[in-house]
Amino acid sequence: MTLRRNLTLDNPVPKLEKCVLCDKTVYAMERVEAGGSIWHKGCFRCSQCNMVLNLNSYKQADQKLYCGKHYQEQILAKNTQTPVL
Repeated sequence: MTLRRNLTLDNPVPKLEKCVLCDKTVYAMERVEAGGSIWHKGCFRCSQCNMVLNLNSYKQADQKLYCGKHYQEQILAKNTQTPVL
């Protein structure tokens, strides 16, 4: 007896999503979606200090992730004449 899997339009092969940072497959348990991109939880880090971020603590600019501190230093300070303290 041979088992066959029938693929139909109603049951397509699921698309494997890739992390924008490491380009490896992201599975449901490790998936973070932010800014229109898919990340592994472990790859969802500040691009300056490498601190792990979450959906409540991240900032994004120029396709990079930042913690609040580095977002102020790298992005806001560039766009204002007032120094960030």
